[in-house]
Amino acid sequence: MALIDCPECGHQVSDKASTCPSCGVGISEAKEAQSAGEPITTVQQTSKKFKQQALLAAVVIAAGIMIVFSNGGSTSDAIGWTITLIGFGWLIVARINVWWHHD
Repeated sequence: MALIDCPECGHQVSDKASTCPSCGVGISEAKEAQSAGEPITTVQQTSKKFKQQALLAAVVIAAGIMIVFSNGGSTSDAIGWTITLIGFGWLIVARINVWWHHD
């Protein structure tokens, strides 16, 4: 067993490994493509729209928390907590979508 450099990320990988543990590129396919002179490309396995939904939900949570701690009074606290809970619900749904649609 010898260590080789991953053709995609350059980390040391066993030549017996099927994929690189760092970047996930297939080692045997990458070696064949590299020897044939083809460029190596990686494929994103989860759509960006699902990741963007999770990011937007985190922004809504942060906005809700900022409203709660802005010392605007009890109405402001209620609105802030409501926005925060909506953000957490949205984040849970977004994370389930990321998991569900991941190849």
